Amino acid sequence: MTDLVFIRDAGPEDWNALPRKFVMGEIVQKFTGHTYGLDRDDLMYLGVETVPCTVDGSEGFFTVPVEYLATESGHSPMGAYIKLPPTGAPSHE
Repeated sequence: MTDLVFIRDAGPEDWNALPRKFVMGEIVQKFTGHTYGLDRDDLMYLGVETVPCTVDGSEGFFTVPVEYLATESGHSPMGAYIKLPPTGAPSHE
């Protein structure tokens, strides 16, 4: 499984699918099992690109918006060629 790092604090109040509060720097693993299309549904119906994650490598998973996560090398969890801005950098939105 691929380790992903939270690049901001986030909890159920930010994204309802999160099972608890996560702090910046906390590690989760990218879930590789069957997601029943939940990550696709997040994009299709909510317009939010998510990645399925698990805390302990178990069969339980939850979706997390990609802008909340990065690989340990600082890249987007959706591809190694998308470099995320450093924490505190101005947004381009």
